[in-house]
Amino acid sequence: MDKLQIARRGASGLSVLGEYDLSRNPNLLHNWDFTNPVNQRGQTTYLGTAGEIPTIDRWRAGTNMKVEIVSGGIKLTGQGGQYRNFRQTIENPERLAGKQVTVSLNVLACTGKFSSYFVQGSSATGGGIIDAGFTGIKKYTVTLGSASDIAGSLKFHIGNSNDADVSLTLASVKLEIGDVSTLKDTDVADYAEQEMICQRYLVPISAAQRFRLESYTSDALQFHIPTPQRMRALPTVEDVSALSIKTLAVVGSGVSISSIETLRRDPDVFLRVNAPSHGLTDCLLYADSATFLNAEL
Repeated sequence: MDKLQIARRGASGLSVLGEYDLSRNPNLLHNWDFTNPVNQRGQTTYLGTAGEIPTIDRWRAGTNMKVEIVSGGIKLTGQGGQYRNFRQTIENPERLAGKQVTVSLNVLACTGKFSSYFVQGSSATGGGIIDAGFTGIKKYTVTLGSASDIAGSLKFHIGNSNDADVSLTLASVKLEIGDVSTLKDTDVADYAEQEMICQRYLVPISAAQRFRLESYTSDALQFHIPTPQRMRALPTVEDVSALSIKTLAVVGSGVSISSIETLRRDPDVFLRVNAPSHGLTDCLLYADSATFLNAEL
């Protein structure tokens, strides 16, 4: 494989500091190293019960798909019924329109038939089959559709549609442009880098976290919410009922929140809390329970 050598000239001549493998493509999937996934929601098991649910960062589970964080990776188990899938929506899919891409999955264990495929717009395309008993790296190459085929939405799926109570355990997955797989079974991600990527989409607000009033009008209160970096888009508050208005002594203010709007002041976010006739000049926005700023696709 082609390699780029990085060298330093010293008193004794050139010494090689390291090599970069020029044949390795970037991974177009986020949070792809399941040996140490970014998991801001903090659960070790997720089960899709009615429609898709969020699991580890950037990944969602369909109805009847169980997702567990296990030693060495994640375990996907079909629970019966339909829509057993684990998927990630790809941002700005038009950049991949008409391109040949390769998917690689590092399989630790498989007890039934699974498949991976793309959903472009409203139709599925391509795919690789993982049979019971397979371990190692499974790869396949597919050419994605045109921009009109993708229609603003491209999702990568791993699913099981035939057998209930079978499982697939994965260490990692990679999506790259071209017809060559560069995923190795020893590959690990830079966790800090992946966490920063994921926080473009999801930022936690922890229980008991508080934010002091910055400005107000007669019918609204505005609070500054620091974020690790600029989020992908203006987020929404997942659970508005988790937040309340309290005095500086952290006791109830008697003010009800009618709705919350998000405003941008890069890189942070401001929450405009609509509270008609609040009568306050200072207060706290208090998290009675955990929630999230969500800018997911």
